[in-house]
Amino acid sequence: MYCMLFNTWDEMKEWQITLPQEEKFDCITAGQTFVAAITDLRYLRIWTTGGIQTMIRCIDGPSVNLSSFDNYLMVLYHQAAQHPQDGQSISCIVLKVDHRYRTRAHIIPQPVSVALSPKSTVYWSGFTDEGTPCVVDSDGIVRVYKNHFGSGWFPICATKQQVTVINTIPKPTLTILPLQIPLCELGDDFTGSAKSKHEEECIRNRWLCSLLKRLSLDNYDVEDSLDQAEKQVINSLIKLFALSLGAERESLALEVAKLLPNSQALEGAVRYAERQRHRSLAMKLVEMIQEGDENDNNVDDDRNSDVELQELM
Repeated sequence: MYCMLFNTWDEMKEWQITLPQEEKFDCITAGQTFVAAITDLRYLRIWTTGGIQTMIRCIDGPSVNLSSFDNYLMVLYHQAAQHPQDGQSISCIVLKVDHRYRTRAHIIPQPVSVALSPKSTVYWSGFTDEGTPCVVDSDGIVRVYKNHFGSGWFPICATKQQVTVINTIPKPTLTILPLQIPLCELGDDFTGSAKSKHEEECIRNRWLCSLLKRLSLDNYDVEDSLDQAEKQVINSLIKLFALSLGAERESLALEVAKLLPNSQALEGAVRYAERQRHRSLAMKLVEMIQEGDENDNNVDDDRNSDVELQELM
């Protein structure tokens, strides 16, 4: 393996490493502070960017891919033989590399199975711009790993649904595909239902909110983006609320209202329900607001009592 450094301050800008006899490289990647490789003996080897090997460990199966982001390292490998009907069985683990101490855990500290479409293969794996583990299979489904609704893989885009047959002459231009979660009855701008579109917008912006909140803990300046994403969540829910009332489905509208994140949004739903002459629904929403205020007061009382107990102790 041959490595050339472009940001070193001394004259030695390159180094190389030779594996032991009868051992070959399978995958190689470079992070911000490390270089990593998997060999055909199922060894995961990690070096500093200057060429000092600081870690060697084994993986549990034949390697599939190795990718990196900042100080994170993602390893994909086969955990079992390929099933004739279901396809490949692949595991994923993400490690945080720290040369001074040890290789520490990421949000995937233990190997997890990679969600793939039936009979599909891994087309690409890596990280998003924010460092979220991401996998694309040969069916064009893009999935990210999130700690949301239980840790797991969540589909955020179906790229092959956007594919159209075009002429190769003149040379086709690249187009940007919309990041669209593949919900039921979504379709396109003409065939998709308005309800599904607002549902997709709500889920997508909720996931964005959780990502931005995690980035804010790492001192990223995302306050404006987070406020905008939270507003988009409320707007999508209000539109779903309006669609439910337009279809004379008050029970569904009540379910949507329960998803609103704060009392201000609920008060807006109350005003809209009153304008549409759904007074019984408006009364139920008012009761929800009052119950929420009482719960907040109870929480404050509990906190005050805890403070008083601590002062007495």
